[in-house]
Amino acid sequence: MKIVGIDADSRKIAIVCFNNSKLLCHELLISHSKDSKQRLYDLIMLFEKQIKVVKPKVVYIEEAIFIQNFRTSRAISEVIGNIKVVLSRCGIDYVTVPVNTWKKMIIGKGNASKDEVKSFILKQYSDLYGCEQDIFDA
Repeated sequence: MKIVGIDADSRKIAIVCFNNSKLLCHELLISHSKDSKQRLYDLIMLFEKQIKVVKPKVVYIEEAIFIQNFRTSRAISEVIGNIKVVLSRCGIDYVTVPVNTWKKMIIGKGNASKDEVKSFILKQYSDLYGCEQDIFDA
């Protein structure tokens, strides 16, 4: 079964795609726009184009985390909300997953550090060596 994992923030969407535990692709979608509305539009257009190529059965989206800066937290939530709209329009199932939950399921430790996550994943998927941390979070 083809599945996708997503880690989103206000400027980037990291995507990893697997088919029966085999890594198929990974992509980091980025908007460099300084205008928040344009950045959101750019990201969602890039995401929609990519997800229509990948055509997964289900997408797992890392749940938005609360950040001290309200505007940043809102921007992340807007990106995730728009991702859900795109997936719904494409007829693709999705699940939002809290950070600690996916870390516990994948690594066995809900409070694993970013370095622990990266090290664990690289042992299984050495093709990801050199990727940005966002890819490992996805």
